[in-house]
This record gives sequence, structure tokens and C-alpha cells, in this order.
Amino acid sequence: MKANFLTLLCKQHLNLCFCFSSIAGPSAIVYAYFGEFQSRIYRSTAMAWMSLFIALALITLPGLGWALLPQHIHFQLFGLPVTSWRIYMFLISIPNLVAAIAFLKLPESPKFLYHSGQIEEAFDVLKRIYTINTGKPESTFPIESLQEKVIYQVDTSKKKNILKDFWGQIAPLFVPPHLKYSLAAGVMQGGVFAVSSGLLLWYPDIINQLSHSASANSSATVCQALSNVHSDNETLVACVEDNINDQVFIQNIIIGVAYLVSYVVWGFVVNFLGNRNFFGVCMVVSAVSLVLLNFLTEKVVIDVLFVVLLTLPGICVAVINLIMVEIIPTYLCGMAVCVVMTAGRIGSIVSSSVVGIMLLWNCAVTFNLYAVNLLVCLLLVFIFPRNST
Repeated sequence: MKANFLTLLCKQHLNLCFCFSSIAGPSAIVYAYFGEFQSRIYRSTAMAWMSLFIALALITLPGLGWALLPQHIHFQLFGLPVTSWRIYMFLISIPNLVAAIAFLKLPESPKFLYHSGQIEEAFDVLKRIYTINTGKPESTFPIESLQEKVIYQVDTSKKKNILKDFWGQIAPLFVPPHLKYSLAAGVMQGGVFAVSSGLLLWYPDIINQLSHSASANSSATVCQALSNVHSDNETLVACVEDNINDQVFIQNIIIGVAYLVSYVVWGFVVNFLGNRNFFGVCMVVSAVSLVLLNFLTEKVVIDVLFVVLLTLPGICVAVINLIMVEIIPTYLCGMAVCVVMTAGRIGSIVSSSVVGIMLLWNCAVTFNLYAVNLLVCLLLVFIFPRNST
């Protein structure tokens, strides 16, 4: 029994490490990599349009799940039991494989090459980008050479030491002048993830309990509805694989559509509003929505407030990453975004683990604490200089 427990414990820790590396890592790389291909003038707008694919995924995945998961699919393939959820996992892994293959064909960031002393390689990448964008041959590239400006020297003659390279990239982030930015961005990312991902995990259950309570008491607030449900005698229900409520998929599709609309709005307003001001508006609106949940009783309004407070902090994940891309030097940018995204995932894990207990303890205090959390994130964004946002 002890061996089995240790085996499960080790597997659980390995799964956790894999989740951090497979989720926080790729998402951090995409923000840093894509941002370095954009000029400062168009970087914010380009990041907003790129983020539209996140919204499309949030719509497509529950849509595919809605079509596939309720189906009664059971058969054997080479001795492996195939069910609807296995097919679903296989299908959603295909884009990851395609993206990995596509990345092998993409060039290194010319900004990174330039600042690391690889001037010719950076120049070649720029000419390749020019040809792809204009359709003209590389010989017509209007720039003859790049002025050498080495910030981070790469010594290709030495063997690479992974641990030494890792420490060389992460250590500068936690000493001045980058220390305050790394800590502020980490706390901000953890705060917005706590709402957008941590609270999102409990959203279907909250709405489900609110729906059950609405039939008995149409004038109940969210906290009153949760209190009424938890005060009833609970009965254990057996887990049935194919017993999936359609509302679970519908609610997630609605969240995806809200993300899509929000990213479009960000793309249009960011140039004259600025990332810092846009972040502030999102935090204030989300915090007010959380406080209003303590008082409002109309179910449609409550649904709208939940969509708003879950969506806007999620949009700000990209805003924080963009701020880091613009303020952190190129040779530290990828690691900086990765560290910040890891802090965000930690915030999501902690939030999703405690929010259920907190709602049982005191629902109103829980919503107010989440609102205070977002207001703290709002204050921290002013640590970053205005010209970087």
C-alpha cells in the first residue's frame, strides 16, 4: 500500500511539472516571440489580433466537446479502449502537433539575434520577412547593413550548460532594475488568473445551484442561493461518464464569445487608450461586478456579471505579458514572460483549490476579497512606466 501511495504521489508531482511546462512554457514563448517581430507602434494591436485565436479556441473546444462527448462511443483499437473523451483528447492535440512542426520552420527573432551579436543572421531574417511581406526579392531590401549593438554576447564555442544558462536568465529578473517589474507582474498575473481561471472552474456549479434556487426563490442573490442549496441535505450521486449537462458547454461557449468581443475591443482602443489604462478599466469593471453579485437578484443580470468578471481579467493576461515584452530586455524577455505565466498558473491552482471552501465559509466575503485582489492588481500596474505601455 505504501509503495502504491508513493507511486501515485510521484506521478502527481510529475503531472504538475508537466502541466507547468506544457501550458505556461508554450504560452510564454508565443507572447515573447510574436511580440519581438512587431514594431513598438503596432505591437499592442498585433497582440490583440493574435489573441483572437485564444477566443476561437475557447469557442471551438466546448463546441467540439458538446458534439462528441455525449455520444456513446465504445470500441477497442489495438487493445486500447476508445471512448468519446479519448477521441476528443486526440483531436484537440492535433493543433499542438501542427504548431510544433510550424515552429521548426519559423526563423529566430531578429531582435534577439541582433542584440546577441548575430548581426548577419538577424539581417538575413529581416530580408526573409521583407520578401514574404512584399513578394519582392531579397536583393531589393532597402537596408544595406545593420549597426552592431551587442547587449548579450552568445559564445557558441562553449558547450551549453542548461542549469547555468537557466540561472543566467532568471537571476537578473530578481535584482534591480527588473526586480520590481518581475514581482509586480507576477502578483498581477496571479491575481487575474485567480479570477479568470480559478473562479471559472466553479462557475458552472454556481450557475447550476443558482438555477435550482431560482425556481424556489426568484428574489435570491447568489450568496443566498448558495446558502439555500448547501443547507439542504446532500445526496451522493454516482459518476456517470455520459451524463453531461448541455449547459456546461453553452456557458463555456458564451465565455469564449465574450473573449472574442473583448479582444476585438482591445485591438481597436489600445492605440489611444494605452495598455495600462485598458488594464485599469478591466480591473475596475470586474471588481465592481464582483461586489454587485452580493446585491443583485435578477438571474440574467447575474449571468452577465459573471461573464464580465471572468472575461476581462482573462484578457488582461495578454496585456500583462505585452507590458513585460516591452519593458524587459530581449535576451531576458522569454524567461520573464515564462516566470510571470507560471505565477499566474499558481494563482489559478490556489484559487480553484480554496474558492469552494471560501464560498461555503462566507460567500459575500469571498466575492469582496476577489474584488480587492483585482484592485491591488490595478495599483500594481502603475509601477510600470507610462511610456512602456
